[in-house]
Amino acid sequence: MTRKKEGARVYVRKQAGDRFGKVTLVRPGRHGHWVVRCDCGTEFEHQTGGLPTIKSCGRGACRWVEVPSYATAHGRVRRAKGKATDQKCERCGAPARAWAYDHKDPGEHLDPVIGSPYSGNPDHYVALCGPCHREDDNAERRALRARIKELEAALAAIRPACGTCNSSTGGRTRSK
Repeated sequence: MTRKKEGARVYVRKQAGDRFGKVTLVRPGRHGHWVVRCDCGTEFEHQTGGLPTIKSCGRGACRWVEVPSYATAHGRVRRAKGKATDQKCERCGAPARAWAYDHKDPGEHLDPVIGSPYSGNPDHYVALCGPCHREDDNAERRALRARIKELEAALAAIRPACGTCNSSTGGRTRSK
């Protein structure tokens, strides 16, 4: 008698009606494939082995997730506008080096790993050369630092000015 290795996948027979992400199995297709239907209505064939990892058809509206990752957003810009190195800098006219976020998207996202703001909309990116990109980024950082100082000053003004409050305890007094 053979034993299954620990961590080995258990084979589950797939049948019409099974769902994987936004995709529903319709019927078996040609050898090793299934005809599937996405929630957006698109029907296509997909290899059986890849079904557990499929999320959607990847076309049209299904291609755009609510909050794309930083890398996905930059990939969208490249697909929509091409390589930045094929463009001229929008500020000085020199050869562009990279796509830069313009910080004008009201639905701005913040990358949790590197802390950089970005947009999922390619329209909020401009081609910039290295010096112009650095200048824009530094100006954005200065503006953010100024805003943080304003908020800290406003917070200090509304905190009670008494000797019993301790900032490390969040304003709570310690019991003795």
